[in-house]
Amino acid sequence: MDFSIEGLRNEREVLEALIASDLDGLDAWEATQYFRGKLFVYVDFLFGSNEYSAEQIPEVIDFLKCVLRCIVAYLRRLTTWEKEYTELQAEKHLWLICP
Repeated sequence: MDFSIEGLRNEREVLEALIASDLDGLDAWEATQYFRGKLFVYVDFLFGSNEYSAEQIPEVIDFLKCVLRCIVAYLRRLTTWEKEYTELQAEKHLWLICP
């Protein structure tokens, strides 16, 4: 994986679109693949052994702030899923169904 400002900006646009949509538009599989896969690996890559120029550092920091905003959006949205959580507790295999 190679670092590029363009790639960083593209990933930030994806995150900002998700935040703007209140994390709507992804089914369970897509959300898992993105958050636990692609985004996790990309953030790990950014924290890895990359050396950034003075011009790149603010871009990386802004992207990481965007990741934190996405986490906050998820936590806010999580509080609205109480009904689904209660149903999942009653039916243990309900997670296998994607509405």
